[in-house]
Amino acid sequence: MLRYGAKGSIVLVTTRIEMVALRMATTFVHQMGRLSEEDSWDMFQRLALGMRRKEEQYKNAITTKAMRSQKFLELSVM
Repeated sequence: MLRYGAKGSIVLVTTRIEMVALRMATTFVHQMGRLSEEDSWDMFQRLALGMRRKEEQYKNAITTKAMRSQKFLELSVM
């Protein structure tokens, strides 16, 4: 969050480069790590697929392959 702005306002800065956050005069920096394969898959199922049993195997094969190519980056799931 930035230190400057109107009273009560908040600006959320997201970046993968720590120096960018530090140069923005942020008051708090939270470094996120990579999600595990299981956590990535659980989040993807909940947010994107709304899984149905008969579609589950087909979507599982496709999305697992796609997620592995992204190395389970937290933002690749969103």
